[in-house]
Amino acid sequence: MNILIFQNYPCEDAATVGEALEALGHRLKVVDCFGGTPAPAFSEGDAVVVLGGPMNVYEEDKYPFLKWETEWIRDWTLSNRPLLGLCLGAQLLSKATGGRVTQNHTRELGHYEVELTEAGRKDPIFAGFPSRLPVVHWHQDTFTIPPEGILLARSELCENQALRVRQAVGLQFHLEIGQKKMADWMTEYIANPQETDIDIEGILNGFAQREQTYLKTCQKLVENFCRTIQ
Repeated sequence: MNILIFQNYPCEDAATVGEALEALGHRLKVVDCFGGTPAPAFSEGDAVVVLGGPMNVYEEDKYPFLKWETEWIRDWTLSNRPLLGLCLGAQLLSKATGGRVTQNHTRELGHYEVELTEAGRKDPIFAGFPSRLPVVHWHQDTFTIPPEGILLARSELCENQALRVRQAVGLQFHLEIGQKKMADWMTEYIANPQETDIDIEGILNGFAQREQTYLKTCQKLVENFCRTIQ
């Protein structure tokens, strides 16, 4: 299959999601939204993965591509086509289909668990998953569940962690990154590490016990996603 990868910021690539897709024999086409690549035709892809980024979905004046991307995601999703949104990608899915994206009461940054809802435990995207799973977070905003949406996962600090709208699934959390990628993000996004309340060393060291689990979880989720397409 041909998989469109919507990349919203240079340092946030498909990482292990892309590797898992290629390992299954699929062809990836990166759409550099941030870099000015125009919106692709629907005929160019069988499915789409929408990645994360440091911007908020409501910053369309600062990042004009968000406008066409939101409209594209709406039309794609309402055409019953498969989509996987990660972090910002999940927020864009919610906004595109009638939900709202607002600031969460607290920032989630680091290693946490999410819990599948009853609907999540039955959903094919989480087939074979335990009811609780460790994930990586880096977000301040949160999304609401749109009118046609279904809540699939939640956490203690952020109620809405995963949603489904038709054939589209959005995950507020990350499974596609490891220690090196997180270190790159910290270098890119944290202006002065000496003046931050983020436990940089603790978060990076936390990958030692979890990185292989994240990798296996990511591979399993990608397999499930591709199986639903076929």
